[in-house]
Amino acid sequence: MRPAYKRGSKQDKYRCTYTWQRKREQIYDRDKYVCRWCLAQGSITYDRLSVHHIEPLVQRPELKDDDINLITLCSACH
Repeated sequence: MRPAYKRGSKQDKYRCTYTWQRKREQIYDRDKYVCRWCLAQGSITYDRLSVHHIEPLVQRPELKDDDINLITLCSACH
């Protein structure tokens, strides 16, 4: 089971850092501002995107900035 997202947590505070903001933009650029899951299903979604940690940040903090662990998803796929 996936842990719940908690406001004010260490992970939430990390998402407010300049390091994360810069990394998030790099992932958006890498993924061409398109939801990768929708693209794999044959459609293109540009709206309501976020960068998702494939391995949850709370479980694998050492992968927080690893490009392999990050993917752009739309809100429906996230």
